[in-house]
Amino acid sequence: MPRQNDSQVSSYKASCAHILAYKVIQKRECITCMLLHPDGYVLKPAEKKTQGENEIRFYKHLISAVDAVSQELQEYVPKFYGTRIITINGRDITCLALENVTEGMLEPCVMDVKIGKQTWEPNASEEKKNTEKEKYVESKRECGFCIPGMQFYDIASHKLIKYGKEYGKQLDRNGIKNALKLFLNWSSSMSHPIIEQFLCKLWKILKWFKSQRQFLFYSSSLLFVYDAHPLRSYSSSASAVLGAESHQESSSQSSQVCTVDDLFVRINACPLSGGGDGTEWNVWKSDCWKCCDKSQKKFSRESACDSKLADIKMIDFAHTLISSEFSIDSNYLEGLENLVTMFEVLLKESSVNDLKKVSSSHLQ
Repeated sequence: MPRQNDSQVSSYKASCAHILAYKVIQKRECITCMLLHPDGYVLKPAEKKTQGENEIRFYKHLISAVDAVSQELQEYVPKFYGTRIITINGRDITCLALENVTEGMLEPCVMDVKIGKQTWEPNASEEKKNTEKEKYVESKRECGFCIPGMQFYDIASHKLIKYGKEYGKQLDRNGIKNALKLFLNWSSSMSHPIIEQFLCKLWKILKWFKSQRQFLFYSSSLLFVYDAHPLRSYSSSASAVLGAESHQESSSQSSQVCTVDDLFVRINACPLSGGGDGTEWNVWKSDCWKCCDKSQKKFSRESACDSKLADIKMIDFAHTLISSEFSIDSNYLEGLENLVTMFEVLLKESSVNDLKKVSSSHLQ
């Protein structure tokens, strides 16, 4: 197992500003923060022996599994590159070497969404259960998920904005929705393509959860990431694009140009829910998307699933149970379905919100 010494760890810490910074902020001790290795992967310390061993066991199971359920799950988790040992203050720390999911992003925006009302394993002690029940009470009760932390670059100001656990603990359902809007740069005219790509990932994960019976996930999260940098340059030119195309279409294709109200009706007619079986994409490739396309021209629906603008990965598997005899993971599934529904609502709202903002900018 490869080893690194204190001096190398120091260089990792200095270069980790762009990887899961919210975890570094909340857990300042170097033995518990995420570290970025010079080779590009992330080092996650497995400090708590039992939990660390369980997470390593989970990743090893996935990379060696031959069943279809586990193999599909590999698509939704960070790539696992084995374990490494780093030496800090004379202590050997075992770390998981994982894919850096923000690699290549110039202004990475990152949000941790912990899924499930129950965040403790069935065999947890009463003390552990009570401790977990007191965390994120309103958001877990009302939504079945919570937001322990997030950071994002504001498209307008270029500033990096960070929210930690204390912010997340205060959120109820309305607060969760507002937090998502903050993370998605709702005040800009570019939230729609981000939401669209997140939903593409969420539908796939949801479809997998509706059929899998091999895993139970407790205290596991979805990591949302996107790059604000390309959105900024496009946002600044969106009004010019819309203005030029509106003028051209008004004279040659006026029958195909829709108003904001018409767009809202068409979007709300789209059957967005349904588990991602492919129907959604056929709907969005119809008249509904033709209207949206004027203000989102550079991010077409056809390439949404393959785009590097945004991604979601399942993370944190220290409390994941593996068996061939489980029933459906209803605890995780309930929270995931609520999260998907909230993003579907935001997608519909953002289509109108973004078009109004771009149109307003053009009129000014």
